[in-house]
Amino acid sequence: MSSETSPAKANAPVHTIRKHSLKASIWCNQTSAGVIYNVTLIRTYRDGDNFKDTPSLGFDDLANAAKLLLDAESWITWKALRDKESAKDKPADATSETSVSDAGQTADAATPLKRRGRTPK
Repeated sequence: MSSETSPAKANAPVHTIRKHSLKASIWCNQTSAGVIYNVTLIRTYRDGDNFKDTPSLGFDDLANAAKLLLDAESWITWKALRDKESAKDKPADATSETSVSDAGQTADAATPLKRRGRTPK
């Protein structure tokens, strides 16, 4: 598989979770320290006939935002474990090769997930 990705795929989130007017987008970044996942949270609202996005949340959005962030954490943990298991299944000489992740981004299969200096529990 090629390690090159199209610009549209490279800039797309690896996963998106929606709840009512809120959307959590999960981004995968390959760094020298390993794979790092980041989450952005936005609220969509209507302004006349147009829809707009904002990072600002109202009081009524807080419970849904908390649920979305927990769901994002669960998905990231699941993805990290799945990637770790698939790295175990590879032959010893193939673990240092670069593989393409679900979103088309490259990820080093031998590098463990690091989330701000922590590994998944």
